[in-house]
Amino acid sequence: MLLTVEHLQLTFDRKPLYVDASFRILPKEKIGLIGANGVGKTTLIEILSGKIIPDGGRIEFAPQIKVGYLDQQAKVDKSLTIQKYLESAFKPLWEIYDQLNAALARINQTKDKQEQMRLAKTSANLRDELEVKGFYTIASDIAKVASGLGITNYGMNTPLGKLSGGQKVKVILAKLLLEQPDLIILDEPTNFLDTVHVDWLVKYLKEYKGAFLIVSHHQGFLNEVVNVIME
Repeated sequence: MLLTVEHLQLTFDRKPLYVDASFRILPKEKIGLIGANGVGKTTLIEILSGKIIPDGGRIEFAPQIKVGYLDQQAKVDKSLTIQKYLESAFKPLWEIYDQLNAALARINQTKDKQEQMRLAKTSANLRDELEVKGFYTIASDIAKVASGLGITNYGMNTPLGKLSGGQKVKVILAKLLLEQPDLIILDEPTNFLDTVHVDWLVKYLKEYKGAFLIVSHHQGFLNEVVNVIME
C-alpha cells in the first residue's frame, strides 16, 4: 500500500467538502480523479501535499516511498538554466558522483598501498551504483523528456526567470517525471500542453512503472492513462 486515506473530513467556508471519505492507492495503480468544479479535487491534492490540514481522518503514506507533486506555484531559483534545473532531478546520483571523484582524488594523494586498494574498491562500487541507477544516461533522459514536452524549444540554457508561467509549469512537470517517484500526484498536468505534447505524456504515463493520482478535466486523457476512476 502506497497511500491510505481513511474517514477524511473537511469543511470549507461552511461547506462540507469531504465527509468520511476513504480510499487507498496500491503500487503501480493509475487513478484518475474526476468531478464538477468546486467539489474539492484540487483541495484533496493540497491535503495530500500537506498544504491543507483536514478536520479529521487519517492520511498515511508507506514508509520510505518517494512521492512527487506537480506544484504549479512552486518557487524555483530563477537564475538556474532549464538544463541545470532538470539535472537537479538526479541530485542523489550527482552526490554519488561527487563521492566517486573524491575517492579518486584521495587515491592520487595517498602513498599508503592498503588505502589505495580500499579506495579503488570503493570507487568501483560507486561506479557500479551509478551504472545501475542510470547516471550515465542522465543527458539522454533529460533530452527525451524535454523534447517530449516541447521544452527544448525554449533553449536549454535559458534561465527559469525568463520563462512564462505556463512554460515554467512544463519545466516543473519535466523535473517531476525525471525524478520517477513511487507515487506521482498531478493536478491538471495537460494545462499548457499542445496536443502533440499531451500525446507524448500519454505514452510516457502508460509506460510509467510507479503509481499516480491525476486530477484532470480532460476525460480523453484520463481514459488513455488510468485504470481506476474515482469521483
